[in-house]
Amino acid sequence: MMHISSDIAFRRSLCRPFMLLLACVLSLAVWPPLRAQEKPVGKHIGYNRYGNRLYQVGDQIDLYPRKQLAKLYAGQFPTDAFVPWSKTIYDHKFEIAEQKVRTKHLVYRSHEGYDLEMYIDLPASGSDFPVLFHIFGGGWTSGTPERVEVISKYLASLGIAGVRVGHSLSTHPGATIARAFDDINYARQYVFQHAAEYRIDTIRYGYAGGSSGAHLSAVSALRDPGTKVLVGFAGVYDYNMFGGDDKPYFAPNTTEFKREISPASMIPVSSPAVFLGHGLGDFLVGYVQSTNFASWLAKQGLEVELHLYPYYSHAFNHPGITDMFPKLMDEVEHFLQIHL
Repeated sequence: MMHISSDIAFRRSLCRPFMLLLACVLSLAVWPPLRAQEKPVGKHIGYNRYGNRLYQVGDQIDLYPRKQLAKLYAGQFPTDAFVPWSKTIYDHKFEIAEQKVRTKHLVYRSHEGYDLEMYIDLPASGSDFPVLFHIFGGGWTSGTPERVEVISKYLASLGIAGVRVGHSLSTHPGATIARAFDDINYARQYVFQHAAEYRIDTIRYGYAGGSSGAHLSAVSALRDPGTKVLVGFAGVYDYNMFGGDDKPYFAPNTTEFKREISPASMIPVSSPAVFLGHGLGDFLVGYVQSTNFASWLAKQGLEVELHLYPYYSHAFNHPGITDMFPKLMDEVEHFLQIHL
């Protein structure tokens, strides 16, 4: 079963429903990411509410990347696309006091040449907490567990323990994506071995992540028979469609291997409830990654919530970059209350 959430006003603004499909098809033109991409002009002055970069060019404000966004928007920019977004409206409920959440920091695994860190965010009181393993994004090349600190601590303040997992990146010596999957599985086993100490429920758990973190989360969730939920934001779920990478990290980088690491072609060994979110203005990872993945999961009999956010960029789930984060957290919280 699949539930789709979008903005009716956005579809009406395109004049006819088929225009939404057209925008979807045009989004394919921007894959692989960063290929034949525009270069920004002028001085970077911040972001609009949708997470797109704004540049001052003379006495005017321009949007980056204008041409690619024009395709995604079917030529119809929102009226506030060129207006800088003030972070002063950021919702301070996401600044979690230390007395509400206790965080444990440790090195949980060492590889030759590098260590992997883990942050465990626990509700200050109570026990038998459900737990989410948060996997940060960064194109498989960069990032740290601090990148998912806000969402992990916020959900922990609501009673859902968070484990922010460091994993092997393509910039680590000798690392492969297979090792990254193994790191996440190892992290889960480590936490479960200390379940009594951390006061967590090893039956109620799931995975969450954005971008490349959504990809790693999805693969981990579908391979783990105990998974109860999967939460993915702007993820890469079909690696062949994404274009691939010739780095040793992704070796052997064949079509067959890319299919093996693509959640959108996996037969799941688990039956998690799935929350997928994607911005319709995402020029880095086209939103058909999420729509196609949602359709595939529904065909496998999984319950899926698909949330599409008109005009929002790849960074729609990042606090302080767009104004979507509070609404997104309300939706995720409601989803987890039901399924976890």
